[in-house]
Amino acid sequence: MSCSSNNDNNPVAPLPNPNPQPCTLGTPTISSNSPVTAGNYIQLQTPFVSTMAEYHWTGPNGFVSSEQNPSVVASTASAGMYSLVVNEGSCASPTGSTTIIVTTPTAPCNPTNNTATNSVFPTMTFNSVLHSINQDQYEINANGSNGDLTIVFANANLPTAGVYEVCPNCPTSFMNPNQVCISIVTGGTFSYYYRASAGSVYVSYVGGKISATYCSVAFTGPDGGANFTSSAKVTASN
Repeated sequence: MSCSSNNDNNPVAPLPNPNPQPCTLGTPTISSNSPVTAGNYIQLQTPFVSTMAEYHWTGPNGFVSSEQNPSVVASTASAGMYSLVVNEGSCASPTGSTTIIVTTPTAPCNPTNNTATNSVFPTMTFNSVLHSINQDQYEINANGSNGDLTIVFANANLPTAGVYEVCPNCPTSFMNPNQVCISIVTGGTFSYYYRASAGSVYVSYVGGKISATYCSVAFTGPDGGANFTSSAKVTASN
């Protein structure tokens, strides 16, 4: 009888690598634009590692991202600690973290609640201010005997506190998350319909109720005429 070596049917298991490559990933460096005003974007950044690197971000309000440099709309809910782990093959870095501060903006004017003052016609007083979901968009509807005001947000989500910009192409279903459409319908014998064309809306919460304020926002009629400015503050009762 002769002895034979292992053949292809009985391969020899490879020996463990006696000198495995050490994991050399350090704690990720994170930079940001904190503090951020609510309604703007939080910008998170970390240096490029390699084409094989994977980035795993987590943060407040269920935030997760696999982008190297992600961004998220700033709100009171998105303030807090953001963490990052970088993976490269089987190597994982220690966890890096940074704290994001979100500030709540204050409107530069202070109109009487549930009124709108306009440069070309009398002050509008609203006796009913309600929020609703209409065609997958969140709305604030203010109604009064001498006119109505409607503020429409980009989607049906509860708006966060912050600054929203008037969408210049209203009506549209393609608004950015930080844009709104505003319309005014005057009351009286003749009703006229106007849309805001430029300006900012400041959203806050008073006793858990949504409140919106705008200052000297530009409005135009459907034909581009009848230009005027309006300032208003409305707080929903529901």
